Amino acid sequence: LETSRWVLHVNNPFMQQDLTAQINANEDGTYDFFAVTPKGLRPFPAEMREMLKIDGDTVSADITHEQLKGMKIQVSVTFGDDKAEGYFKVPIFGKMKFDGERIEIDDLPIMDESEEKEAEKADAQ
Repeated sequence: LETSRWVLHVNNPFMQQDLTAQINANEDGTYDFFAVTPKGLRPFPAEMREMLKIDGDTVSADITHEQLKGMKIQVSVTFGDDKAEGYFKVPIFGKMKFDGERIEIDDLPIMDESEEKEAEKADAQ
């Protein structure tokens, strides 16, 4: 994985939208993950970052959702040169694939903590 920005096209029964994210590769071998918003780069929440597993060019996680009590959703994305492929695997519904592509990185500020909290509140509404 390298520093790059991606748009992922998700079209399944749970979500129909494009998600834009940025991965920043650090010199120490760690990564920072951001949602790209009109106001800037919003760091992934700490609880989400802790769930992420990185294996080569693949980022995956097992997540829970309040509407699927006791069930885990598997998500995996493999990043290539300019294309990404991934899937959500949801109990009962099975595997739902999505794709994406690398896009150009423009200069956006990283949101500070107060802007993050404001954005999270807006997302919850």
